[in-house]
Amino acid sequence: MPEQTIDVKKPFPEGAIFIPPPKRKKPSLWQRFWRLAGLVKARVFSKSFDLSAAKKLRPINLKPARPYDWQKWFRPQVTSLRRAWFASWYSPRRWPLLALVGLRKCFIVFVIFAFSLYLFIGSGSVFAVSWQKQQELTPLASEIVNQLELSLEKIIQGETAEAQVLLAASQKQLNQLQADFGGINLPASLFNQSKLGLGLLALRLGDELTQGIDAIAKAVSRMKTLALASALGELDRSRPHLLESQRLLGLADFNGLSEGQLAHLNQLSEGLAQSINLLSGIKNLSPLLIKLTGSPDPAKILILLQNTGESRATGGFIGVFALASFKDGKLNNLSIHDSYDFDGRLFQEVKAPPFLRPYVNNIALRDSNHQPDFPTSARLAAWFLEQEKGPTVDAVIALNENILADILRLVGPINLPEYQLTVDSNNFYLTLEYVIETSKDHPNTPKQILIDLIDQIIKRLAENPQPLVLLEQVLRLASEKQILIYSPEPELSKVVEQLGVSGIFPPPLSKKQDFLAVIHTSLSGNKSDYFIDTNYTHSTFISRKGKLVNRLEIERRHHFAKTEEDFLRNNFSSFIKEQRKSGDVLLWTLGAGPNQDLVRVFVPYGSKLISAYGVALTDVSIREDEQAGLTVFEFRQSTNRGDTSKVALRYELPFYLPPDQYALYQLKFSQQPGQKSTSMNKEMIPTGQQLYFLNQQQELERVSPYRETMKLSQDHTFAVIVEQ
Repeated sequence: MPEQTIDVKKPFPEGAIFIPPPKRKKPSLWQRFWRLAGLVKARVFSKSFDLSAAKKLRPINLKPARPYDWQKWFRPQVTSLRRAWFASWYSPRRWPLLALVGLRKCFIVFVIFAFSLYLFIGSGSVFAVSWQKQQELTPLASEIVNQLELSLEKIIQGETAEAQVLLAASQKQLNQLQADFGGINLPASLFNQSKLGLGLLALRLGDELTQGIDAIAKAVSRMKTLALASALGELDRSRPHLLESQRLLGLADFNGLSEGQLAHLNQLSEGLAQSINLLSGIKNLSPLLIKLTGSPDPAKILILLQNTGESRATGGFIGVFALASFKDGKLNNLSIHDSYDFDGRLFQEVKAPPFLRPYVNNIALRDSNHQPDFPTSARLAAWFLEQEKGPTVDAVIALNENILADILRLVGPINLPEYQLTVDSNNFYLTLEYVIETSKDHPNTPKQILIDLIDQIIKRLAENPQPLVLLEQVLRLASEKQILIYSPEPELSKVVEQLGVSGIFPPPLSKKQDFLAVIHTSLSGNKSDYFIDTNYTHSTFISRKGKLVNRLEIERRHHFAKTEEDFLRNNFSSFIKEQRKSGDVLLWTLGAGPNQDLVRVFVPYGSKLISAYGVALTDVSIREDEQAGLTVFEFRQSTNRGDTSKVALRYELPFYLPPDQYALYQLKFSQQPGQKSTSMNKEMIPTGQQLYFLNQQQELERVSPYRETMKLSQDHTFAVIVEQ
């Protein structure tokens, strides 16, 4: 085989496989030192290097094997050099060098030992000084921990002012203790660690709570002057501090506390959670409140005061309304009016809608809320107000008379000396209705007592404002449809809808979703709806093919009893005289008379009525409300005092369950505003199918048939999964 020569430009033969050498690590400083020592040794003891051994190295083979591998020729040369080196290392000539190396190692060991001894002696002296300081400062540290623990207890008990004084003193002493130790970390042995953890928690918790409470206090003081916009800003600033306080409580370990302290702590935690939820609700409500209270433009609001003793679609009969003027977040003027006074100014006839014409020919402002869709009713009320020589308003708010009970619980009993009466949350309804029906002092304004009562409530709120509690009540009442708001402005209308106080009817529905709304309108002319308890039983029958048939039973109980009559007799000296004068008319008007309501049942569009119980099938009027996209069954239901009436309708839904193995059935129930004593039983009776529903533990539970009973104060959706 001919010899191959290496070309400089082309060092590797054609076809050779190049295997790159491994990357060499950079030698450390220590390795470099020993290499330098080796060079010095070679220079001084040159005779110890055996050149003859080096001469015996194998010559470099310039004929690399294929595949080309640099290790084939490089590694043997390195091995030969090492053998030559170590062969000369252990010769007697190297013994002086070994002695020199030993002395050098001994010197290094001595230096390390001396340096360690120096550090040990220095640390001992520092430890002695630290131990002496620790003995001196331990009582101060114990006092700090006790103060912090006491401040935490004050915070838990709600005594924030005293807690802040203790926390300020503890902070000052803690800073001084830190300075005495030269700014270094304080030793753990100074403190009882469990108590220190609670103490430091109190320090941070107190700071966060103080800032949060201070912001709330500023908000309350501004609400006293009705500067609502700035007050809402302060409330928004307090929320992060309360959230941080809640987080600190969640991280702390309270094993060292007593049962009493833990009870107070739980109260604090619950109070924080409620406050945070309230502030979240206020934050969502704030854009609406700021706009309605005249910021930045003045606002005039029509407030409809609805008497739920006479049911109407959006709550109750509009016997009284108020006009409120706001500017820059402040109430400038509030006037309360009798609806009949304004209705007397209407010099045109407005025909009643078709479903009301059998009972009334014309309508006015007092009848404007006959439609369950509140925006429609609110626009009609504002139009009637303008036609009756009233002002143009920027928004309409409906308040049901039921909220007076909640406000009276908040402000306490109201004394009305002109009427020689004290009105509280328990007797307000019968008291007001009796005075209104028998009033002789104000024959032209028989509802003057209601106006006077509202004036006294406003004064009481101004004297002892509780804005946060009042806002909490507003949020709760809004969720129960006791408060409804309408604004023609699109942006404000979106906010109202997001808050759930728009009263839009019907609510958004999905395709093939069951729906039910029962709307009562009083026809009896008395206040008997206040004494009616209503119970709905809604049963859904599922056939094997997925056909759905509903049965709705409406049960109403008239509970005006002798207790109400005894209350009137014992609290009003004129009752017997008025009763003799009017016969049974007075009690009949106050609610003892028969209750007669026009009942409208709204169900999915295209539903077919099959049968009726408690009312003749011919007496049930059926119409299609294309605007709402629903079918309406209308009939009259009467209930005498002390009796219970029942009406049942059986109807077929216009859709089947989906043919899937697991089909979802949903019923959306829309609660009528102002209804205070309503319950519902929901049943599903399958034909061979299995039913599943989501229980309180958020777990699917198998049940057949499905039954659920609940008190209704707001809209509710029932959902069941049907396994076919």
